[in-house]
Amino acid sequence: MKQLWIILFATFTLSAQFGTRAVIRTTGQYDRDGSALYSVFVAAGNDDLGNLNIAVALPPGARFIEQVHAPLGAVYEGVQKDAIFYAVPDLEKGSLLGPFVFRVRPDGTGQDLPASLYSVVAFQRPAQDQVVSPAPEGKLVRFADRGVITLDRRGTIDASGNAAPVTVGETGVVLLIPEGALDQEVKITVTRVPFETLQLPVSDPPLWWCATYDIRMEPQVAFQKPVAISLPTRRAVTPGLEIVAFSAADAPLKNSARAFGLGSLGGTLVCFSQFGQTVCRVQSGFGFGGFGGFGYVEQDNLISRRTGAQLTTIGASSATSLLASPPAAASILRLLP
Repeated sequence: MKQLWIILFATFTLSAQFGTRAVIRTTGQYDRDGSALYSVFVAAGNDDLGNLNIAVALPPGARFIEQVHAPLGAVYEGVQKDAIFYAVPDLEKGSLLGPFVFRVRPDGTGQDLPASLYSVVAFQRPAQDQVVSPAPEGKLVRFADRGVITLDRRGTIDASGNAAPVTVGETGVVLLIPEGALDQEVKITVTRVPFETLQLPVSDPPLWWCATYDIRMEPQVAFQKPVAISLPTRRAVTPGLEIVAFSAADAPLKNSARAFGLGSLGGTLVCFSQFGQTVCRVQSGFGFGGFGGFGYVEQDNLISRRTGAQLTTIGASSATSLLASPPAAASILRLLP
């Protein structure tokens, strides 16, 4: 079977296109230690799929380090000839499965690591078939740990002065602040904090912590309109999962109703996951003023599976369309009510 996958990889450049019964896609991001995490997602179309086998080509210029995560019920089958393999018993129609996560490290040759990888999913039911990923494009970008942005009553605007989401430096954090949300000029500083260094609250049920940040405003004020923010996560997470957020003006983070949000001024925060981002909408009366920790239920992390109905919470028309054309963080922020 694995020899068949190696043959399929040799034909990717000739047949790399989405199928109608399934879609497969990978995404990558650098970790803080210089290694890279690649995540694989598979979506089923209008048929229940059975006896799935997944193969992913390892990136050139890197060596495999470890298998990190596979959804509940999936089997990691090892690495052979520069490809990693998984098996999945079944995938319900309209659902999305993933991430399957593995770690690689640059091998010292100086090659840029790609942002995505060649991958293939084959299945035996309802009929024997296989679907390959789109060709890899782009390269991985290292996010900065800290960024600063200065805003005024105009909110976030593009180079033409029009209202638009903006990135905070090179952090990958995206803000959407409407005109009139601020009544004075403020400086917002975003710092990514290693989650291991924070005293995180014990929760019931247990959480998998996907992002920890320190976000400050000078001067400390409250927004007068709802705002939206997108934060890179430690690794890609299952789209559509509800995120729980805790915060405090200073560490440790506190587990209380007032602590929901990213600051010390209270407010209501609604968050969900989107591949490698945590996307949040914040009500007015809220201000950035401290440490924030974002997590989702560990059991959901283990399952790593969402139905089509569950994905409608992030505006996806279907699991396959979400994978075929994943929206950018800026686009999602514009859609938040």
